[in-house]
Amino acid sequence: MATVETHTEAVPPTEMVYDGFISYSHSADDLLAPRLQAALQRFAKPWWKRRAIRVFRDEASLAANPHLWTSITEALDQSGWFVLLCSREAAESEWVNREVEYWLEHQDHNRIIPVVTDGEFVWGNGDIGATTTAAPPALYGAFADEPRWVDTRFARSDEQLDLNNASFRAAVADIASAIRGIPKDELESEEVRQHRRTIRTAWAAGVVLLILAVAAAGAALVAVDRGNEATAQRVAAEENAAEADAQRARAEQQTEKAEQLAFDARTEALAASAIAQLDTDPELSLLLAIEASQRETTSVTLSALHQAVQRHRAIFEVSIPPPETPLPRAVVGGMSPSGDLLVLAGLDQGIEVWEVGGEAPFWTERPPPGKHVYGARFSTDGQAVFVLLGSDELVNTLSPDRGPEGTFFVRDAQTGAFIDESVFFTCPNSLDPSSLPAFVDLAKPMPWVTARDGCWQFRVDVGFIDPLTGRMTYVTQVTAGTSNDFALYGVPTSDAERRYLAVGAGGPGQVIEVETGEVIFAYDRGMSTLSADGTRLLARGHDTGRPLELWNLETDERLWSIPRVITRAWFSSDETLVYGTSSDGSTYVIDAATGDQILRLAGQDGTPIGAMMAEDSSRLTTFADDFSARVWDLGSMRSEGSRYRTHPGPRQHSPASADVGGGVVAVWGGVPRSEDALWEIAVIKLANGEEVARVVGGVPAISPDGSRLAYRSVEVVAVTEEDLLASGQPGTHPRVGPIRIVDIATGGLITEIEVLCQQFLLADEVVPSAGCDIQSAGVEWDLEFSPDGTMLGMADSYTDQVFVWDANTGEVVWRDQLAGSNARAVAFTPDGQRLAVLFAGGVEQRVRLYGLERFSVQASVGLRRGVTYAEMVFTPDGSLLIAADNNGDVAVIDTESWNLLEPIPAHLGSALDVAVSPAGTLIASSGEDAFLRIWDLADRSLVTEIKFEADEIANVEFIDDTHLLITAGFGAEAVVITLDPAELLGVAKSRLTRSFSAEECDTYGLDPCPKLEEIRGG
Repeated sequence: MATVETHTEAVPPTEMVYDGFISYSHSADDLLAPRLQAALQRFAKPWWKRRAIRVFRDEASLAANPHLWTSITEALDQSGWFVLLCSREAAESEWVNREVEYWLEHQDHNRIIPVVTDGEFVWGNGDIGATTTAAPPALYGAFADEPRWVDTRFARSDEQLDLNNASFRAAVADIASAIRGIPKDELESEEVRQHRRTIRTAWAAGVVLLILAVAAAGAALVAVDRGNEATAQRVAAEENAAEADAQRARAEQQTEKAEQLAFDARTEALAASAIAQLDTDPELSLLLAIEASQRETTSVTLSALHQAVQRHRAIFEVSIPPPETPLPRAVVGGMSPSGDLLVLAGLDQGIEVWEVGGEAPFWTERPPPGKHVYGARFSTDGQAVFVLLGSDELVNTLSPDRGPEGTFFVRDAQTGAFIDESVFFTCPNSLDPSSLPAFVDLAKPMPWVTARDGCWQFRVDVGFIDPLTGRMTYVTQVTAGTSNDFALYGVPTSDAERRYLAVGAGGPGQVIEVETGEVIFAYDRGMSTLSADGTRLLARGHDTGRPLELWNLETDERLWSIPRVITRAWFSSDETLVYGTSSDGSTYVIDAATGDQILRLAGQDGTPIGAMMAEDSSRLTTFADDFSARVWDLGSMRSEGSRYRTHPGPRQHSPASADVGGGVVAVWGGVPRSEDALWEIAVIKLANGEEVARVVGGVPAISPDGSRLAYRSVEVVAVTEEDLLASGQPGTHPRVGPIRIVDIATGGLITEIEVLCQQFLLADEVVPSAGCDIQSAGVEWDLEFSPDGTMLGMADSYTDQVFVWDANTGEVVWRDQLAGSNARAVAFTPDGQRLAVLFAGGVEQRVRLYGLERFSVQASVGLRRGVTYAEMVFTPDGSLLIAADNNGDVAVIDTESWNLLEPIPAHLGSALDVAVSPAGTLIASSGEDAFLRIWDLADRSLVTEIKFEADEIANVEFIDDTHLLITAGFGAEAVVITLDPAELLGVAKSRLTRSFSAEECDTYGLDPCPKLEEIRGG
């Protein structure tokens, strides 16, 4: 071991606080550094001093200080010597190197003491040698001559790091002599003298203490008895105090536990109240769910928040100032075809045009003096606003040149600039804005009612009026009603070709053929709306409760009737939906084909008196009697906020009808029983909802990088009896044909793979093509790309075959056929080296694992008897295989032992699909009960469950670890939801249009009652 020279000529810093500064790597010398500091401070210490020298070491000398580097540089400036513990870790430490650099820049290079604790320290050619492993980069070139360094590489244990150890004491003496400027031999002699002096002092003190002890012994004996008694009393008091403390601690624990239980119960009560209010008041439901989720995030509060968000649907609400004097009419208005703009007006209020989500109207205009607003609509192109202004001076007797005068008021939708105005005549009670067309075509006449013989004569004239000139073309005259129903309420409706007019409100309902004036359909009384093709009529009938009815005018058949008081109803633009306002304060959305209720929109403070649906049916606006308008989102399911329209109209979705990869999703829908309902696959970008491809076919598979789509093609062809394996109806039918792999970006065909058996999809059955050797009567396939996208696998239950193809050439890599096996699904292992195949034939189902190198069976497991399995997926690490079954369970297979583990009971009814998160921590399952459930994969616990407004949830796919894509069993959309509570809470808050009322806060025990801005910002 080398020794350190003493440099007595060096001048220490003028304001030295520390004699030495220890620089070291914590990972290497966390034991040695504090022992060395203590030894240096104690070595040769005079008995009357606290320490021989003062040494800085970061953990011992630094207080909690956010300015760490500043504190270190201050210590370096105030230190006389730099003790550098050299090790391999110190050579790589950024902090050690910075400390060396700072010392070299601000202090004497010769006052560095290298102490080698690990590695090699070599000098050569005037510098630290190349084979050195223990020196930080800044130390190279720091010395003019070879430094004297201390070797402590022997010191590894507690015994070796003690001054009683001769080697460690010698090393400490080397360092201390340099720092203190005392030769090592003198310093060691001083250490010996101080040690002997300490021993002598200790003996002397011992003798004195012995004498004092003898003297005190007598006194002690006297005090013993008294002391024992006092001690006993003190012990008893301490025991009593300890017991009191324990009782108090137990009471505090019980109080905390009770408070926590009360808090949890209150939180769950708020969540339960949110669920209870879903149908009655979705806005209140959302408020309660937000309040519960902000208190505590649990599976219960998450579920309530998810359900409240999807049920709520309100995305914007705006009001105009109410009149000073109550009026017989409330706010009237319309929505642009795109659903982005609103026009609002009250009877004598200003006309305002708003952007949905805007904070102020684009423009506002007051009606001219003596005029009142009776109706407002957008033009069919959304560029203009059409307003009905009625006159103050309404008289009872009319003639063609004298009567109540109104104005058609047309303005630019964006700016309010003048476009046109014209005068019209009509009866005052016929100015019902709910009967105006949803969007006014300014280039075509619209249906209209007026009176040439006087408004109180119970007969009115119907026809068409030009919206720009006010010129009326009369069709016929109808009876308006009786003395009890004295006028015709409601502008007539017409079909798109203006062939028919539907009239009826206070009087009898009629459908009139325009060309002849003939009444082709009549009913007792009620509001009516005619379909665009003139074949169907919505009417509020005359039966008890006056239900809403849909009539087929060609057959005089009532298609359905809803026993609910709906005051007025309309068709959506594509006429697949019916929507109407009700006297119960709600607005209903109904399936036009079946009359089934799809949505009930409730919770608006006022009672809706009018409604308007966007052209694509994505939004609906309700206009209420409290001078407010509310815009609703009409997604079939709505949670996180991203919703992708995958088809122009509702489509049926089965399991495996959606696939996600590389930022795109492919959604398959349709019922291929006719040319009008072929299978379609829509490929959508998840980032922006843009449709990037659409093909006719089914069974989609997306390559992992999202660049390619594989699917079963469908074409409509002419079919003869010779084409069919079994007897069937010849004609034009869809045929399921080859597998196609296409480039999504270009739409180009990469390869087409012929299959051995094609199917014809007839009206009531699936018939294979002639020559097919079929085993199954169903139509079930499963396609999947390998993880690297080079192979495509398929299970074909129809022919009991399993294929693996080259995804670039379409060449068969491997094929297998097991008669009666009913191959249902395939799944590649994450490493792409093996393929799992689910066979559903016979009594027992089985999963076999094939090695793709030799295509031999490597493992096999039998599944539960009598249970049908559908989709299956590997966990990312390949350790588990997860499957869904028709018993409502999620099956779990251990792929190391190939044993079937205990299943997860997931759904009432069949479990339809399963997915595993990319991180392999969560399982998502969907089912016939319309629930999506999320499970923790580690302990099988339920994370959350979400109930959707759907017949069933057919598909679930993870996009990332917190977002999932959901497809309902029947619908036109795929929906993205979030599992991130903070993100979901943000979406929920953004949808609020009001806060709690004082009564609601009192009911639910909210004190203080939060304001809307407090909830949004909380």
